[in-house]
Parts: sequence; C-alpha cells; structure tokens
Amino acid sequence: MKDETLKRIIFLDEVKINIFTSDGARYVIHYPGEKHNSKKIVPTLKHGGGCVMVWGIYHIKVLVD
Repeated sequence: MKDETLKRIIFLDEVKINIFTSDGARYVIHYPGEKHNSKKIVPTLKHGGGCVMVWGIYHIKVLVD
C-alpha cells in the first residue's frame, strides 16, 4: 500500500467486557437419586450483572521508514 493510502485509513475496534459472568450457557448435570450438592449451585444476578463496551480508533499520520 502507498503511504498516501495509509494516511486516509482509520482503524476501529471494539470489545465487550462482562463484569460478573459470561454470555455463554452454563450446564449442571444432576443424576437421578443424587443428593443436593451446593457445589453445583450457579449464582445469578438480576439483569445480567452488566458489561462495559470499549471503543478504540487508530489513525496513521506519519510513517517511519
């Protein structure tokens, strides 16, 4: 790519960071006749616990040889 072309490009990126939990599904296996096991309790939060979105922009003004 030519230097003049790179000077006209803006690079963008974004990331979502979950504060307490992931967005993925969680599974717990409970076998028939198995007694209550507190290790299998999955804590939850009302309204999902929240997240933070971070955006970043990069622009090349000067290229170093």
